[in-house]
Amino acid sequence: MTFINKKLARSIIGTSIFATLGLTSYHAAARVDALPVSFETRSEAQLQLIQALDFGKIMGLSAFSDCTLDPAVTEWSTTPFTTTDATASAATATGSGCTGAGAVSKLGHYVIVGDPSTSIKLTLTTTTGGTDFNFAPTGAYDIDPAAAAGALIAIASDAQTTIPLGASGKAGLYLGGTLTIGGSTLTAGTTYTMNFDVDVTF
Repeated sequence: MTFINKKLARSIIGTSIFATLGLTSYHAAARVDALPVSFETRSEAQLQLIQALDFGKIMGLSAFSDCTLDPAVTEWSTTPFTTTDATASAATATGSGCTGAGAVSKLGHYVIVGDPSTSIKLTLTTTTGGTDFNFAPTGAYDIDPAAAAGALIAIASDAQTTIPLGASGKAGLYLGGTLTIGGSTLTAGTTYTMNFDVDVTF
């Protein structure tokens, strides 16, 4: 009588079946690949000076008087933004302190330059506590110098404004504002100057 180990028999049968079907038994293999990731920071936005803000020889001497130069009354009539509109080079100031008849005022003219199709945030900061006068800057910007008049968008003092730069990565910026004379009478024939802050976040 021949005795057959049942476990061995099952193993032999199973192996025969796998061999007959062309199947093999194997362990899964795995690999880990290190793949790169990268990024680039945005370019720093720049303000390119085309024409400095200059109220000109228009101020009287009176204490507590004021004078306003509105940057939203003009528009680029030609391209590109680096061309200053004639109206911006001979702007009209108004107010109780503007007494210089025929004097020429010039709006500040800058070109904002940054990465194309992005935007920047700009704040024009009022300067107070000046010895002789205070200044509240205002502005107006445009992203299409070829557009018709009225495309300028106003920028108020002390208010953060988002300015799109468009496909060119540029926007035109005119600056004006209001001068307010302090409590002392000004000196005749004297040039007065002050710096004001423009905060650009990109």
